[in-house]
Amino acid sequence: MDEVDRFPASSGTEGDPIQLAEARTTAWSNRKIVLTSTPTDRDASRIERAYLETDQRVYFVPCPHEECGAFQTLKWEMVRWDKDDEGNHLPDTASYYCEECGGSWTEAERHRAVRKGEWRPSKPFNGSAGFHLNALASPWPNLSLPNLAKRWLSAQGDANQLKTFVNTVLAETWAEKYETVDETGLMDRCEEYPQINGEYVVPERVVCMVMGVDVQDDRLEAGVDGYCAGEECYKLEYEVFHGDPSQPDVWKSLWEFQTRPRLTEKRGEDYIRATAIDTGGHRTQATYEYCRTRFRYPTPDGRRAFTFAIKGMPGAGDIWPRKPSRTKAGKIPLYPIRVAPAKEVLFARLAKVTETGPGYVHFPKYFDDPEYFRQLTSQRVVTKYDSKGFAKRTWELKAQGRRDEVLDTSIYGYSALCGLQAAGFVLDREAERLDALGDEPDELPVPAPPAPAPELSNLAKPAQTRSLGSGVEPSPTVSKSKFLGR
Repeated sequence: MDEVDRFPASSGTEGDPIQLAEARTTAWSNRKIVLTSTPTDRDASRIERAYLETDQRVYFVPCPHEECGAFQTLKWEMVRWDKDDEGNHLPDTASYYCEECGGSWTEAERHRAVRKGEWRPSKPFNGSAGFHLNALASPWPNLSLPNLAKRWLSAQGDANQLKTFVNTVLAETWAEKYETVDETGLMDRCEEYPQINGEYVVPERVVCMVMGVDVQDDRLEAGVDGYCAGEECYKLEYEVFHGDPSQPDVWKSLWEFQTRPRLTEKRGEDYIRATAIDTGGHRTQATYEYCRTRFRYPTPDGRRAFTFAIKGMPGAGDIWPRKPSRTKAGKIPLYPIRVAPAKEVLFARLAKVTETGPGYVHFPKYFDDPEYFRQLTSQRVVTKYDSKGFAKRTWELKAQGRRDEVLDTSIYGYSALCGLQAAGFVLDREAERLDALGDEPDELPVPAPPAPAPELSNLAKPAQTRSLGSGVEPSPTVSKSKFLGR
């Protein structure tokens, strides 16, 4: 039985397919039953459970250096490579290092050591033999250590790629560490953002700004994020617009917020390039109307920006769909995004990417409200089993009644970035272009006129805002954003 981790929990109504297959062999005294598979998720992996019931044999290889010769298992942590003077990785220099003598092995020496290896059990034999082997023992050229090092570096900050590497290259189950993400640890990471004339500005490394908007019965909540090369993220702003979304005034305030220029550290003014608004919950028709008139609009610097109408969908798959559907009411493009994979990416980065670089998430010191971090970490992933016994990973609130709008806006903002990338925007290439400009502002084309506001009737006073989670009644005027200087 091959790839048993992909077997269904039940073969129709007959039960476990592995037990059914084994039952077919009971008439033969010389039967041999073999289970093989690439492992998947811990606690849901069939091959892991089967392996733990065996004598658990692992492959030992000798150090090729005559003065050493120590037997050892091949571990990824013993693969090392150099860096240049600027700290850039040089994966082409990757080699395996003996854990006993510390000597470096060439590719030829590693292959020779593998040919001289032997299986050694970790447990007493109990009638079943189990074997574990990873790709470091493979002779194939495309699995050379330099190629594997490149794959490892490429996977950093991307939970899906990292999981694939752990499963298929290291032959290990994937274990999430999302439970370790709490608001206290993230708050301790808050840092000082740059200022000009006492006002906070967008850090110079930010290449593209996006926004996610969550629609509630009595308010809109919006989070603005800035992305750099490698999808390194700077949290920039969070704003709450109070008002009934079925009425135009709160949407007018959102539009003013969405289209206003943001001052950057060295490049002058810049604009939000993509906004994703959830349409699957409250005030759907009003949300459709807002997105319909703003799907693509010009910005004053002569470029364009997008407003995506999105709807969260369950299940695995690509975060951004290949093509949108069309709403019956409003005839606008509607993008069904996969929420679970987006949460996998975000939480893996929060939990595992702890140093500045690809995938790292920055928080400013002016995010001083603990409620922001409680909402960002309000959910956790758990493994549950459906009525047919299938193991499924689901997301749920850590505590009943806990609010999660900050998490939702972060997911929507990331989906907006995915939408830009699907349209042809290349984040790393744009970062290289801006780096090439140096400290001088980019020469901009003749500005296009600002995007016109939609026709809104019965306008009263602008929507009211407040800081996140304050529990204080909003003031009768629009408050200045506490999160980023105008």
